[in-house]
Amino acid sequence: MGLSSLVTGCDRGQATSATAHVTLDLASSRRGAERAGAGLPFRFSGIPQQSDRLICTTVPGASISVDGASTQADSDGRFVLGFDRDAPPTALIEIVSGTHSARLSLDIAARTSPASQIEGLPEETVNPPQGILARLEAETALKRAAFGSRNPIARGFEESFRWPLDIVRITSPWGATRRLNAAGERPHYGVDLGAPIGTPIYAPASGFVVLAQPDMLVEGGMVAIDHGQGLITTYLHQERLAVTVGQRVTPGMVIGYVGARGRATGPHLCWRMRWRGRNLDPTRAVGSS
Repeated sequence: MGLSSLVTGCDRGQATSATAHVTLDLASSRRGAERAGAGLPFRFSGIPQQSDRLICTTVPGASISVDGASTQADSDGRFVLGFDRDAPPTALIEIVSGTHSARLSLDIAARTSPASQIEGLPEETVNPPQGILARLEAETALKRAAFGSRNPIARGFEESFRWPLDIVRITSPWGATRRLNAAGERPHYGVDLGAPIGTPIYAPASGFVVLAQPDMLVEGGMVAIDHGQGLITTYLHQERLAVTVGQRVTPGMVIGYVGARGRATGPHLCWRMRWRGRNLDPTRAVGSS
């Protein structure tokens, strides 16, 4: 995979331009790219690949766009970039600060997704009847508001994440293409962790609770945490919740208990991550910083 990327920068008030190269040292398996266009620095930690996120640094307050998604660097110049399950092989990034801008491209490594078939799900959670569509619409609105949270003081996005369960048993990997009750195929944007009902679920990093619903039709008991910079994690199918909206959580704090509510055939935790409308693999954040 080629990870040498050209950066071009220009002062928007002049016709000048500059070029530099951004490179990633794969020998370290993670870390690294850096440099500039027209005096704008750019560094990132992570590996550019589908379903992953990068923790980046540039000029404080700079505006950043990547393939249609927009964000802004915080007061320390830190920001997140995320790449969806089916992200194209090249990401186009623009950084703007005042009259200066920098443009670069990053090669995005592909990931393969397994396929699976799930039977025995409650039929109303796979093909909802007309009578519960209003409920689904209301719950969708709640999730949309949570995913739109942009807490300005949350800094969990730059922490090393822990697993949300003490004992990790993956029963379905992230991104699997699923056929539910013999219905059409769809991607599963979560990693399923099998555990007995009542097993404590822990916050993997610090943040603020932006959704805490005890009994959603598909998700069952669901909690969403805003870790800052638009990075949101969610915890589905809970038997019981241990947090409320607005509560600040720290790594290792109990946020709920494993259940089998909603669209589930048995007790497990479905763990998910989103960044500004893009679905990411939360396991990629475990042990990274």
